[in-house]
Amino acid sequence: KSIALRQTLEEAADIENITQKEEEEDARRESLARFGVSIGYVFPNRAITYRDYQYSLWDDDDTYTEKKYSQMLKYSLNYYNEFKNNTALLCELGIATPILLMDLNFLKFQNKVDTSPFYGLGVGFYSVANDNRYTSDSRDEGLSLNVQYGVVLYRTYDINVLARVKYVHIFNEDSD
Repeated sequence: KSIALRQTLEEAADIENITQKEEEEDARRESLARFGVSIGYVFPNRAITYRDYQYSLWDDDDTYTEKKYSQMLKYSLNYYNEFKNNTALLCELGIATPILLMDLNFLKFQNKVDTSPFYGLGVGFYSVANDNRYTSDSRDEGLSLNVQYGVVLYRTYDINVLARVKYVHIFNEDSD
């Protein structure tokens, strides 16, 4: 408009085309990055057998205790960073005995309100302890890919609750 009418920007400025929605401020919190903790439940595709060896200095008989894990609790530390384009990055470092994990997840939200459903993808590294850890050269650890779906509650508050379901595939010899 200023070029066509040969006016300065101040003279050509027009606020008549601003809609009501553009005048409203987004319901966003001040801080978009945070640290947190999480707890979850893991269902592996097979029972993981772990042998805990007890070595003896005086005897030649090394003993072990064998444990089978078909379900386990997962504890992790998280770093969450939300971007202005309605996406987020979630970094996780956790343990679900006998699994150690590191995940980098990309989340896409479906709205910008307090209850925000999302879907996401991620890549990570998992180390799974199993019964052949000391007797074989099989790979117990590997890269992983995941897909997830969930919801963030209280998204515009300073404390969030994130509930999700995540499928993880580990690329190791057992395809955990």
